[in-house]
Amino acid sequence: PPLSRATTLCARLSTMEVDTPDSPPLPDVACTALYLRCKAHIIEGHLSVARRDISRAATLDPSQKAVAALARDVERRINRRQKSDRKLAKEIGKWVSTAMDGSSGGAGGGGG
Repeated sequence: PPLSRATTLCARLSTMEVDTPDSPPLPDVACTALYLRCKAHIIEGHLSVARRDISRAATLDPSQKAVAALARDVERRINRRQKSDRKLAKEIGKWVSTAMDGSSGGAGGGGG
């Protein structure tokens, strides 16, 4: 799964040797790792965690256009999910109200 690959990459990043001459600067590697982990979280549907990761990536390298684009995409997805959740909550509220009105009317116990 994509999330486990991103997690492995981030774990490797934390133990990476930074002092070697051929190793890339840590912020670039960290930004890439956070970007990839964000994409994996989007696939898994963990949008709040994806937002956190892409915000960290944007802090490390604000000049990355791909990071900025992914941050906008995460926000759009979060807004879309919130709108969907509000609509669902409204529909559930109507359903519960209808069910409560129906149960208090004629379905009660006419015991004798």
